[in-house]
Amino acid sequence: MKSGLKTVLAELKKVDETNITSVFVPSKADYVNYKPLTMQHQKTIIKTALDPSATNIDFNIGINNILTSIATDYEILVSDKPAVLIALRATNVDKNINVEHEDKTISVNLNSILSKYNTLHEETKIHYTKKITHNDITVKLRVPTLSVDTRFMKECKRYIKKTTTPEDISGNIGEMYVYEVAKFIDCVQHTTFSESQSGKVVNTVLFDQSDVKDCINIVELLPMKINKQISSYITSIRAEENKYASVKPGVDIPTDATLFAID
Repeated sequence: MKSGLKTVLAELKKVDETNITSVFVPSKADYVNYKPLTMQHQKTIIKTALDPSATNIDFNIGINNILTSIATDYEILVSDKPAVLIALRATNVDKNINVEHEDKTISVNLNSILSKYNTLHEETKIHYTKKITHNDITVKLRVPTLSVDTRFMKECKRYIKKTTTPEDISGNIGEMYVYEVAKFIDCVQHTTFSESQSGKVVNTVLFDQSDVKDCINIVELLPMKINKQISSYITSIRAEENKYASVKPGVDIPTDATLFAID
């Protein structure tokens, strides 16, 4: 009996390792290999979809962990998620999906969406880095990887759990906004002039090497003019990434837990 169990488990693991799907990833402008989604992944999606805070933090952390674990050779950026999730849904669940729009149900063949990705990539204008300078402060931005995204979301979840209630939607969203800004920052530089050091001195804080709480403290002290430019940058990234989920104007493929619902 135990021998049979070991054999079945070994064969299932073998299938998991060999049943590879190639998915187009916009930031790489090429295809990345992914292992198949399993029932264990489905369980994680269902569990995290029940997040009572209305922030979807648990779902996004869960999805990030799943995508990282099944990717074989590349860590995607957050801007790649709509394209990758839709491709994985089409190959692992069903190529057809029903989308609700204006009290109507529209049936969409996801393969028709996926077939446009190469052309769409050439048309989209995602700037993966940006530099903002205001007076003596420079902020360098970049689109975060999933691991960076997860790092900030986990800390955001801990902070919200300690300071607000699940029903405090406005408070939760306010905190999430600050963390959203922070995860797009690569570094913050402050330039001063020092006579003792004969010229310009640049003090740099690298966010990837700093504690998340310290990053948040810096973000909350940034001038509004800088924050406005950061927000505009993030908005532009989100607008471009959402094109990969667009069926037609006003109709989008959902990229939340409902994307993986099994009818």
